[in-house]
Amino acid sequence: MKLNILKKKIKNKQIITILFMILIFIILNGTLFLTGASGGDVSMQQSWGNHALKNGIASVYLTAFTDYPPLYMYVLKFNAWLNQKLFGHTNIMSASYLFISKTIPTLCNLLIGLLVFFYLRKKNYKIALIAMCLYLFNPAVIYNTAYWGQVDSVNTLFMFLSIILLIYKKYISSTIFIILAVLTKIQSIVLFPVVGIIILMNLNIKEILKLIIVNIFVIISILLPYIFAGALPYVIRRFFPVGYVPYATINAYNLWWFLTKPSSLHFPNTVLDTSTFIGLSLKKIGLILLGIYTLLVIYQLLKNKDSNNIVLAAVSMAFAFFMLPTEIHERYLFPFFALASLTVLKNKKFLIVYILSSITSLLNLMVCLPFNNTNFIFGPIQAFLNFLINNFSVFNVAFVISAINVLVFVYFSKIGIFNGLLLNFRKDFLEFKKFIVSKLTRI
Repeated sequence: MKLNILKKKIKNKQIITILFMILIFIILNGTLFLTGASGGDVSMQQSWGNHALKNGIASVYLTAFTDYPPLYMYVLKFNAWLNQKLFGHTNIMSASYLFISKTIPTLCNLLIGLLVFFYLRKKNYKIALIAMCLYLFNPAVIYNTAYWGQVDSVNTLFMFLSIILLIYKKYISSTIFIILAVLTKIQSIVLFPVVGIIILMNLNIKEILKLIIVNIFVIISILLPYIFAGALPYVIRRFFPVGYVPYATINAYNLWWFLTKPSSLHFPNTVLDTSTFIGLSLKKIGLILLGIYTLLVIYQLLKNKDSNNIVLAAVSMAFAFFMLPTEIHERYLFPFFALASLTVLKNKKFLIVYILSSITSLLNLMVCLPFNNTNFIFGPIQAFLNFLINNFSVFNVAFVISAINVLVFVYFSKIGIFNGLLLNFRKDFLEFKKFIVSKLTRI
């Protein structure tokens, strides 16, 4: 009897702790909802939402410029509709519209944090709670979503669910969510190799055909309004954005910022990725690097397909996608933080990588969109960043951030991928050597 009462008290305490964390998360993000986002991406999103509400979502592709894949247009239309119903207008960048625009991405962050907790809870409650907090209160995550108003959390939620379902062998559901992620943001395609190789190793041809048919149905269902309106060619054109903004880096302080060291923060004045080195364009070199890295990740995954390795493979691909290709934006590291939350506490070295990447990502974001409120938590960080910029120049600060990112990526790759690769290569070499010797002895 006493034991049951004790268990109930512990459970109630845990529930209260979770609810308290959610409350702090809501307050922390809510205070930023009406700040930042002085135009740019958020104003365009709201314009597209208004256009979709008035003329239908397909019209955004037919008569207005947009660089978003089709699924998020439904959300933008809903945002415009909700603002009109609640506040009687669709005025761009109004306080009400700004608040609504940031609500769904912030809720996606909350869902990711809770999913991290529930996934890890069975193993260890404390670790689950800490991992959840590492994501929910990651300053780079909060800044990206609640201050800037970006929507990276939406496709990241789909990517996250795809990997979780893959681990639980829910293969059809896993592929549906990765398809939803790609239809929200094309960058999500980086997880295709991880999802694809696990499915190929676990399903027969009949099961794979069933999976393909289900996903085709999902894709067609989402694209129906675009198909009926004749906008499908314009939608497809947005699925292949490589070369659309042909620069070595688009404000991402990654390998290409480190190598090219731009002298302007305005990326149209930076190095074109059509520039050549040893006969290859920088774009091709970036894709080759990403391709090689992908093959190494897949090789490692083939050797060990347990849940830890699946997560590690997904984390590695998310990090590599930010670091290696050209034409990368400053926000593209975002999925790394959600996926890494699942494994960051398994190894103190991973925790170091997570913390350093969070800091550099936040600084990268704050250089591109400075914080304008000195009274909030980001104010002192911005003041320190401004001090560095004023004394050492913004280009040197950006170069140092990119250098740290390169070092952290190399370090992460070493502890996460390459150490295991050396062992597997050695084993495969010895087996191959043994096979050759046995064949020769028979001659």
